[in-house]
Amino acid sequence: MSVSHRPSHGGVVVAALLPASLSACYLGPIRVYSTNTAPELLNAHAPDGGDYVLETEQKLFVVVSDEEPDLLDFTWTMSREGILPNVELITGDNPGSQVVLSPDPAYDGQLVTCIADDGEYVSSWAWTLVVE
Repeated sequence: MSVSHRPSHGGVVVAALLPASLSACYLGPIRVYSTNTAPELLNAHAPDGGDYVLETEQKLFVVVSDEEPDLLDFTWTMSREGILPNVELITGDNPGSQVVLSPDPAYDGQLVTCIADDGEYVSSWAWTLVVE
């Protein structure tokens, strides 16, 4: 698994209106920090980093846990094919994504990667395809 973080600029500055009696006091900016963490893999078609054997048309899938599930964006890529079309979302308590692949001999040895992006963190998981 790979995780990267998009650094924020010190949180969000929140302004507050103060009563006139406190107008001479300087409280300074209030910073609100995110408690979001990277999407975490809960389940997948195969363990991360392993080989995945394609003998028939099959769905490759991931199910993740994330504090911001509504913001998740999934991208599937293949090392020589680029971004894969026809990606489907998995909805429910734990979101995810799936893509259908056929046992095309051109896919043999390619690395298929799923990237989950919640707007702040990006996680990815990869498998080497073996076509039989």
